[in-house]
Amino acid sequence: MNREQILTILYDITATLAGEAHVESLLTKMLQRLMFHSGCSAACILLKDTSAFPTLASVIGDAVLMQHSGQSIEVPDELMSFESRYEEDISSLSFLPCRQNRYRAFLCLDIPGRGKAVLLYRHIDEFRLPLELVLQPVMANFSQQIDLCRLNDNQQQHLESLVETRTQELEQRQMLLSLLLESIPEGVYGIDLEGRFIFANPACLNMLGYSSAQEILGKVCHDEIHHHHEDHSPYPVTDCHIYNAYKNSKAVSCDNEVFWRKDGSSFPVEYRSLPILDQREVKGAVVTFRDVREEREQRDKLEHMQRLESLGLLAGGIAHDFNNILTAIMGNAALAANMLDSHSPVQDFLSRIEDSTQRAADLCKQMLAYSGKGRFIIKPIDLSELVEHMTRLMEVSIDKNVVIKYHLTENLPSVEADVAQLQQVILNLITNANEAINGQSGVISFATGVMQADDAYLRTSVTQEKLPEGNYVFLEVSDTGKGMDEVTKKKMFDPFFSTKFIGRGLGMSAVLGIIRGHKGAIRCYSEERKGTTIKVLFPVDERKASPLVRQNEPAGHWRGNGTVLIVDDEETIREMASMMIEDFGFSTITACDGIDALEKLETSGDSIVAVLLDMTMPRMDGVACFSKMKQLYPDIKVMLSSGYNEQDATQRFAGKGLAGFIQKPYAPEQLMLKMKALFSDE
Repeated sequence: MNREQILTILYDITATLAGEAHVESLLTKMLQRLMFHSGCSAACILLKDTSAFPTLASVIGDAVLMQHSGQSIEVPDELMSFESRYEEDISSLSFLPCRQNRYRAFLCLDIPGRGKAVLLYRHIDEFRLPLELVLQPVMANFSQQIDLCRLNDNQQQHLESLVETRTQELEQRQMLLSLLLESIPEGVYGIDLEGRFIFANPACLNMLGYSSAQEILGKVCHDEIHHHHEDHSPYPVTDCHIYNAYKNSKAVSCDNEVFWRKDGSSFPVEYRSLPILDQREVKGAVVTFRDVREEREQRDKLEHMQRLESLGLLAGGIAHDFNNILTAIMGNAALAANMLDSHSPVQDFLSRIEDSTQRAADLCKQMLAYSGKGRFIIKPIDLSELVEHMTRLMEVSIDKNVVIKYHLTENLPSVEADVAQLQQVILNLITNANEAINGQSGVISFATGVMQADDAYLRTSVTQEKLPEGNYVFLEVSDTGKGMDEVTKKKMFDPFFSTKFIGRGLGMSAVLGIIRGHKGAIRCYSEERKGTTIKVLFPVDERKASPLVRQNEPAGHWRGNGTVLIVDDEETIREMASMMIEDFGFSTITACDGIDALEKLETSGDSIVAVLLDMTMPRMDGVACFSKMKQLYPDIKVMLSSGYNEQDATQRFAGKGLAGFIQKPYAPEQLMLKMKALFSDE
């Protein structure tokens, strides 16, 4: 071998391996060049690493040996320790997993500090090149290049691991962001600088009426969902708050506009538009919005309920004050009638005054009913029995050419109610039904029964609060009258609304007040020219219904004795009550308020047998006065007098020894009955 051949081999190997950065390809190329220049049949490289035995790092030319590539092989120490050499006996290579009988000789080349390259020959070549000497400088460089490639591979693996980790983190973050956008109930969409949609979350698509994002992406936002105002007037894009977000690079909020759906309908929205910034450069805008229709409806409903509640309080207060005035009118008219001869022509005028006063008192009761303060004497009632007891009264309340039909369920579960107020409900309903028929021939039907009402049914009923599901007793009143349109149905329970020229508008509002006071519900079914059906629901009471009995008339000439203290801030009522009570055989003392009453009681306490006490008075009201009286005189009989109903007026006196109650206005006969009951145990 001459110098030129040696240089050619060295140059070829060096040039082939130059620039190689990975261990696996470096080893393969080295074996390929060694086979080419040595003429061997197969070759492999054994490299030392952190394991106990060398690794069969690379193989070429032997299919069996290639199957073990990458595995650790137990190599004799002497083979790994000696320098490069050539041998024509392969018995020392018995550790190699190859077909030993195929090879006659081998050349072992030392890779300094890293391992060995083993070249296998099938034939002995007497003229082979002394490569163990020629390749010494190449193998030294090869060893260093292996180290560099290993370092590069490790760095690359580390970088690939980092990239994979970061990619997974980004994918996870992207997935979470996607889930976040898909999960939030608010609509979210983005637009570019041309105002075109670039993304939209499911809530946005659902509210706008699109089935997929592909329907909207790329379209101009303003043209699709923001082109007109709520009144259908055009909305110029130059005025659009959404575009101003990125035009002026600032967030914009709005709560009084509408978005338009795919089907052309609109809905009120609250939205916020924010610019999308990239290194302080505006790229578009992101918009979040929500449908506020239900919220506004609830707000309007709440405001309506608050107005009704305010009207209820006003109605209750007015009714209370009117009852005070009516008490004086009714009482004085009755007293005047008693003083006159029964055949006096003045009696007719006094009778008219009493009738008018009673009608005014009934109107006050309706006002109290509307205010929700309409329950008087609560007991279990059979609704079917109550309707039967009122048949005569109802038949005289309607026109002659109107027929009443009854479909009443027997053995109906009872309802907890006040008889007088349910009678008011029935009379108001039959009056409305009769007026709806308007003098024509027609039919009014009454039906009672029990039904199972679920939450969906109750939510579509008119009531004051959420009612529980369960069994409800119902009263249904139907007529064949003119029916109502949608506008009338929506206003039928509003106070002072009436379709009649002279109507006061308190009939159905009073019914609603009574139903609310009984924790019930009311539903209306009506169609123009086909009639109306009103269904009223009451909670079932498990107790047995109390019998309906008529109130006994008071004894005509009952007499009492002793002194009665009359406490009222209205002078006319004090005078009128004094005259009534003195007519019953008592003497009277009057007081204008609670403090005056206590002073009169202190000076005349032993002679006073009863107190007629007003509820609402200046300086000291009836509650405080009653409490003080009971402390000083525990056995004194106190009867409360109020324009409010008994239940509301007496609830603050429960368990404190109140002896009786009378509601204003009252006639002498009613007061006599109450006074008689007050002393019935004597």
